[in-house]
Amino acid sequence: MDKDTEFRRRLISTFKAEAQEHISTIMAGVIELERMPPVEVQMEIVETVFREAHSLKGAARAVGIPEIESLCQALEGVFSQWKMRRINQSRDLFDVICAAMDTVRSIVASTETGAEPCPERAQAAGLAKELDSFASGGPSVMTFQGRGQEVIKRPPSPDQAALEEAKTPAREAIKRPAQYPRDLSSDTVRVSTGKLGLLLMQAEEMLPLKSVSSLNSALSAEIEGMLKDLKDELGRYGRLPAGKGAAASQDTGEIFSRVQARLKAMDEATRALSRSSRQHGRALGRMIDGLLEEVKQSMLMPFSSVLDGFPMLLRDICRKKGKEADLVITGEGAEIDRRILEEIKDPLIHLVRNCVDHGIERPSEREGKGKPRRGTVAITMAHLEGKAEVTVSDDGGGIDMEKVKAAAVKNGVVDGAEAAELGEEEALSLIFHSGLSTSHIITDLSGRGLGLAIVREKIERLGGSVTVESSPLGTKFRLFMPLTIATFRGILALAGGQTFIIPVSSVERTLRVKASELSSAGNRETVYIHGEPYSFAWLDAVLEIPPRPRKNDGFITMLLLASGGRKMAFGIDEMAGEEEILVKGLGPQLALVRNISGAAILGDGRPAPLINVPDLLRSAMRPSPSIVPLEAAEPKAISVLVAEDSITSRMLLKNILESAGYSVRTAVDGVDAYTLLKTEPFDLLVSDIEMPRMDGFELTSKVRNDKALSELPVVLVTALETREDREKGIESGANAYIVKSSFNQNNLLEIIRRLAG
Repeated sequence: MDKDTEFRRRLISTFKAEAQEHISTIMAGVIELERMPPVEVQMEIVETVFREAHSLKGAARAVGIPEIESLCQALEGVFSQWKMRRINQSRDLFDVICAAMDTVRSIVASTETGAEPCPERAQAAGLAKELDSFASGGPSVMTFQGRGQEVIKRPPSPDQAALEEAKTPAREAIKRPAQYPRDLSSDTVRVSTGKLGLLLMQAEEMLPLKSVSSLNSALSAEIEGMLKDLKDELGRYGRLPAGKGAAASQDTGEIFSRVQARLKAMDEATRALSRSSRQHGRALGRMIDGLLEEVKQSMLMPFSSVLDGFPMLLRDICRKKGKEADLVITGEGAEIDRRILEEIKDPLIHLVRNCVDHGIERPSEREGKGKPRRGTVAITMAHLEGKAEVTVSDDGGGIDMEKVKAAAVKNGVVDGAEAAELGEEEALSLIFHSGLSTSHIITDLSGRGLGLAIVREKIERLGGSVTVESSPLGTKFRLFMPLTIATFRGILALAGGQTFIIPVSSVERTLRVKASELSSAGNRETVYIHGEPYSFAWLDAVLEIPPRPRKNDGFITMLLLASGGRKMAFGIDEMAGEEEILVKGLGPQLALVRNISGAAILGDGRPAPLINVPDLLRSAMRPSPSIVPLEAAEPKAISVLVAEDSITSRMLLKNILESAGYSVRTAVDGVDAYTLLKTEPFDLLVSDIEMPRMDGFELTSKVRNDKALSELPVVLVTALETREDREKGIESGANAYIVKSSFNQNNLLEIIRRLAG
């Protein structure tokens, strides 16, 4: 790499870090401005945002990114007019500003030396033109207001009125990227000078150990030389001629004197080496522990670093769902390992989306309940007994237990009788099952039932746990996880001839129980520990490892494991001790291996897998799979009818579905589709909305009102993506609503697989 390229790389790296801060400040200000604070507060925010946009423009000019420069120039124009109270504070203005900042964020994220330009660069010119149109509106279109202020309304000019009523081509082209929270996986990270100073001090303190190592090496060489001399002396003694008298005795005495002298010197050198090695080992241990602790501290980042884009995320979800909510964040200064922050970003996004989609009510409904029109979603971070606790809550209507149970029965998670007997805590835990959703319709936002399952899986893989509390006043999710990804104490358990590691934090008790104390309860074995009954299983059986012959001394070694409120006893062959464990991940290829969350190298050099205790408890509770006959009949292909007036889209959908093994028929519009549905049996209908003769909404309504077709699953695939269109899809009776702009064939196939059974 030449000097110019290396300099460019460093310059881009510095720019990306600086740009992230400017973007975060601008977006925070825009979100606050949209809440219409008093005018004097607006002016302070506008001044701050104006300066940040100006600084970002200069930084973009320095690294040669004209698209960001032009967008920031246009933003300056908007906020300059705002400072003079000459701006139309419409919803469209905030939409375009947010789209512009998302585009800037995407361009910054994709900026690398020699990298291909990102698609969002093409949108910059159109967005800048949109912003310029707002900035050039002038006093005649001023609609300036704030809370507690009189609303000033003036008639718009003809040009401005035309702009408000008709979307320009540039507006139609806006496709806002979903780059919400900051990407923590960059190749740079900011570390405080204090932490770097401590790291340097630790490294400097290790310098004397180099001298100690040199001394030990010299002592070892000296002992080696003494051993060689001793060997030579003894060899000469063996070669002495057999003699008699005083001469022979004198020779022998001299040799033994020299041997004794060398043995004494060797003993002293060995003692010195042993003493030095012990001191060296203790000092090295302290140094390594201290250095490891300081490196762990340097990996800590404030919780706020993952929350930069969450106000924008909440705003977008509320806009799509027709709801209003504020985001309240506390504890953002608390520090946590950046590697953990990377892992919890997706779970937090899922939880915030869940709070808005399933928790927060519509404004009119909230007002009817006597609640504030705007809801609240709160994210809180705190340190609790050496762990991190992150709470995501809302002040919505809570979780409807009956809907959860009904969805669980429908998806085969439990049967009707089991659902009726479930307590509140057990029923709440059902929401974490993959594929279970209480949503009436599947959309790009919700309905697939995967979000909370992903939350639980991600947190448990970090060695944490998830709990949920719900009441008519709202829902609260608690995430517990370690503060750092580092070493921990682990119990070594032998099962099936193999060694497994179990985190000490998940082991409630180790004990030996008489085999005669095991009893059967239904299809499970039970053991009483201090008068309390616990389910029992052999660890090797749950892990599906062939068992080895067990000791028949009348006792069973057990571990009582606990996680997420569940407890269960596991029988093992024996305990092999306890060690400090440094865990390594399994990599993406083995990420979905059941019951195992990582591996470690033991003190004797052997590798051992780490048990995922929450997953192990679920596996142990799971009923045994039923035996499938070897000569089962081949299932009949599921038949799907595709209604689409565009031949290109029709052929694309047909090809995707047939490649997945479905039997597909096509129809050119709603009338053609309804005719086919009345004459042929189908398992599922996939339909466009905008079609001649009969559109998708009308077709869905006719299907729902037809007694013979009323249970047929219907998936709408359309370009219409407004909230009103989605609600119309729900009202017509569709099971899923997929927007073409965010179309993903894997999502389509997953939805069809679920709906068609």
